Amino acid sequence: MFGASIPSVVCAPLYVCSISLQPGEVVNDIKAGDAVRWLITPSIVGSGADRVTVVSVKPTDAGLRTDLAIATTRRLYQVQLVSTQTQWMGNVTFTYPEDAQASWQKYQAQQQKEAADTTLPNGRNIAALDFNYAVSGDVSWKPLRVYSDGVKTYIQFPRAMLSGDAPSLVALGNDGGLFSSPTKQIVNYRVEGDTYVVDKVLDRAALLSGVGGSQEEIKIAHTGARR
Repeated sequence: MFGASIPSVVCAPLYVCSISLQPGEVVNDIKAGDAVRWLITPSIVGSGADRVTVVSVKPTDAGLRTDLAIATTRRLYQVQLVSTQTQWMGNVTFTYPEDAQASWQKYQAQQQKEAADTTLPNGRNIAALDFNYAVSGDVSWKPLRVYSDGVKTYIQFPRAMLSGDAPSLVALGNDGGLFSSPTKQIVNYRVEGDTYVVDKVLDRAALLSGVGGSQEEIKIAHTGARR
């Protein structure tokens, strides 16, 4: 981790130790405490934003110790150089605190986006809701969606419906047939913005607007198994 300590890079004669910097970072200056017995040269790997500067370090003898300062466009590296007869590090890289912070910020942004994508405007999570409702009828105020959270039923209308006469809601019984209509039952509900909030889980219901021959009707029926 850059900045956590002054790292030691162990090299050996006849071997090259490489210090790889952060992609896109450019070296401005390199200074070594012992520039005679340590051969230090920069090189570049890759191109564009992925270009990596590599500082090659090569001691002329074992038992040497000095320091190295690498000034870049982003930071100052301070490294201790140690040479042994047989031990050496082929490539040294750093991790950076800002990269770790950026990774956490990206993770949190992804979590926030996922939460936003799965949350309705009323704050309810889509994964916990039952959308198995069929809505039949052709009127201008036909609900956009009907869903339940296992306790209540929610009927969401187009925003344009709010400027007209709101339809009334009745629950439908499981009776009725070819020559008779199902029993209509009054249910408790309230209006929250563009949504009817019904104080029960509906199986069958109807929305009615107008009277007589001009009456408009939407039917709602639950389909499939309950969650």
